[in-house]
Amino acid sequence: MPSAWEQGRPIYKRLPIAEEKYQVADDDLELDPVADWLTVGVDENLMAVKSAIGNFYVDYLDSLTAKSQNLDWLGQLCGFTGEYWETTWTDEQKRSLITNAYTFIWECKGSRAVLEYLLQTFNIQGKLYLLGEFLAGRNVAGDALGGEPLEYFLLLPLSYLRTSYQWRLAVKFNRLYGPVYVKSTVCFSQFHAGFSIAGDPVFDTSVAF
Repeated sequence: MPSAWEQGRPIYKRLPIAEEKYQVADDDLELDPVADWLTVGVDENLMAVKSAIGNFYVDYLDSLTAKSQNLDWLGQLCGFTGEYWETTWTDEQKRSLITNAYTFIWECKGSRAVLEYLLQTFNIQGKLYLLGEFLAGRNVAGDALGGEPLEYFLLLPLSYLRTSYQWRLAVKFNRLYGPVYVKSTVCFSQFHAGFSIAGDPVFDTSVAF
């Protein structure tokens, strides 16, 4: 016989069947007594609480299944606070950041791979042009690694105005996730003679990095 929980009546189905004072036997065709009416609200609430507890991991902690309204909260738990998070991002973008937070983003922060991942995740048509390599630290002899001064350019298409959302996000990602020991510049990927559509002066015709 199903348990009281399985029947969805954890209180009512535990009441004794005695002279129809509490609950009616299954083979009794008479209407349920007042005990049923008094416990139905409590039973429904208990079933809802039980379901919430049983699904806590799925609804709150699993980045792939968490409810949309819980993603901002979960993002904070994964280190995305302040400038590192925007509530207006899509659920797909939020889930991707949360899923990759500890296994990739924070572990590899300051690398080319993370910057390229962010550009792809947020559909920003950007390209990194490197002068040198993304290296840091010191060798066993105490000499700095990296050789010549490092520098890279984050190249964006002319279709992005400097006031556009894509440009703003690219600049922010470059500042927050780019290596601090490397000089970097966010700029247009190509120029035309005269002035760009954003009003920036140009110095060559139809050249690109």
